[in-house]
Amino acid sequence: MNKVSSAVRATHLPTGLMVQVMDTRSQLQNREIAVLRLEEQLMALERLQKAAAENQRWKEQIAIERGNSKRIFFGSKFKEL
Repeated sequence: MNKVSSAVRATHLPTGLMVQVMDTRSQLQNREIAVLRLEEQLMALERLQKAAAENQRWKEQIAIERGNSKRIFFGSKFKEL
């Protein structure tokens, strides 16, 4: 544990994500590391949200009913239904 209290806690207010860093003795370096880690977490969260949206679109595409025709043609030149 560090002898000097140089830990830094960074919070992203819109999402509530929080990172606490106490790797080095320098508070400035800890702050830079905390911001980088927070950016990584935000990017990971964004990737998860995009994957969930893509999965939802895929499920909606599969749920489309096929074979329900909109137009039905009758007549001697068309095949019998």
